[in-house]
Amino acid sequence: MAAILQRSTPLAGRFPSVARLEERFRLWRLRHALHALRGRRRFRLDVTENDDAYLVQAELPGCDKDALRVEVDGNAVLIFAETPRQEQGGKDGRQSEAQYRYFTLEHALDDSAAAARYHHGVLELRLPKKKSGRGRYVPVS
Repeated sequence: MAAILQRSTPLAGRFPSVARLEERFRLWRLRHALHALRGRRRFRLDVTENDDAYLVQAELPGCDKDALRVEVDGNAVLIFAETPRQEQGGKDGRQSEAQYRYFTLEHALDDSAAAARYHHGVLELRLPKKKSGRGRYVPVS
């Protein structure tokens, strides 16, 4: 009777392997991300580092100083700008175009001492590095 029983896999070959599913998902995410960025204008960014700070220059021509926002959190920086949109034949009701750049730096930043200046279409940021202080002893009472 044991010779009559066979092992059967009725669903074999009908589903892709896990590796193929992971590859398809990776390609789908990449395609989705590229589609979201298509047509979005990005501004130029230059980051230089010295011993005590990072210097960031972002080219934002035609942007109003009040339409700029810079956020610093730990070692991450977000620059958000709204620039007036130029008319191109069709009117879609939008008067401005939002642009942003998000990047991380190697060292933690001292956000309380950060400084920003916007002059002639160039945003200049001075982002001091956080001083790594020595640990301190906590008295036990």
